[in-house]
Amino acid sequence: MKLTDREQRIRGGEAGEPARVAIEQQIAVGDFFGAEAFVPVTNVHMMGDMEVMGDAGFAFIETLVAQGGRFVVPVTTNARCVDFERAASVRQDPALVARERALVAHLRALGALQVDTCINYQTVYQPHFGEHLAWGDTGTVIWANSVTGARTNYEAGPAAVAAGLTPAIFNSLPPVRNPVRNCETDRTAAPVAERAGSTSGSTNGGPSSPSSDGLAMPLSSIHWRTDWSNSPVS
Repeated sequence: MKLTDREQRIRGGEAGEPARVAIEQQIAVGDFFGAEAFVPVTNVHMMGDMEVMGDAGFAFIETLVAQGGRFVVPVTTNARCVDFERAASVRQDPALVARERALVAHLRALGALQVDTCINYQTVYQPHFGEHLAWGDTGTVIWANSVTGARTNYEAGPAAVAAGLTPAIFNSLPPVRNPVRNCETDRTAAPVAERAGSTSGSTNGGPSSPSSDGLAMPLSSIHWRTDWSNSPVS
């Protein structure tokens, strides 16, 4: 991968051991995917709970904290796997609860914003068109890419942490971001409300499903056109 002067200095340890480890990990991931370079990110959203990260992820975070690591861009956390106030009543494993509590403390020490939500785009931060992010929850990634036109890979927990420390992710070039499937619809059905409140039924001889604006779209009028010419997978 082509590194900037700043990224080379980080790799040389100028920004500390946590950042050096983080960029080495990002380089390894970028090399795996055949990336040419990094792009700077302005916001990170990470999957930071014990059920996702496991013992290996916990040890990774713990080591970064011990080495004095600090996030250099805003990093928000996804929903937790433990409700600390009701853990006993729902019979969650006390060992898991303790581990989750320790993980929360470690992430706070790194500078993470403990919002604990999977809808950060509604409650915390709305990205702009073309902005590069490092988000890791399925719904947030889909929303950022499709609704706002921001740019984010689906970042695994450690990759999102690394992005918060560097802050960089490997570049997702426009050619490989083009869709491989296009869905063309003919929305000629009556509004769902006019069909006795039904959200499914038959229109034009076939079943239908509701669209976001309340119209029932006949599935028989949805035309799939597949174009693999821009697919990154050969």
